[in-house]
Amino acid sequence: MEGFFYAGGWPAVLRELGEAGVLKRDALTVNGKTIWENVTEAPCWNRDVIHAFSSPFKANARITVLRGNLAPDGAVIKLSAASPHLLQHRGRAVVSETIEDYHARINDQALDIDENGIMVLELRTSWLSGNG
Repeated sequence: MEGFFYAGGWPAVLRELGEAGVLKRDALTVNGKTIWENVTEAPCWNRDVIHAFSSPFKANARITVLRGNLAPDGAVIKLSAASPHLLQHRGRAVVSETIEDYHARINDQALDIDENGIMVLELRTSWLSGNG
């Protein structure tokens, strides 16, 4: 994160997105200015850290929303963190409701899962919002 900060940080990323046309430039911010007014002059000091939108560090390194019976309200996945064959799955899934349960089960030799199964960590939005 220190390298990201010294490369220009979020202002440099937002400027890159604005120049690429994928940022809602007229969105107002808490200082009363638009997001574009805040970042239009933001410098990028290190293109090895913050790549140009037109030449990304890695193709398909984006996030996407998944839907299905395991995530009826949707789930977010970092595509580069999953093998392509995992992006569409039919079969057994072992679901953990807490990170502690996930860690306890992942190396358990008695876990009823094979190479065709997947492990899922369920994160409820109420855990993130503090509403329950």
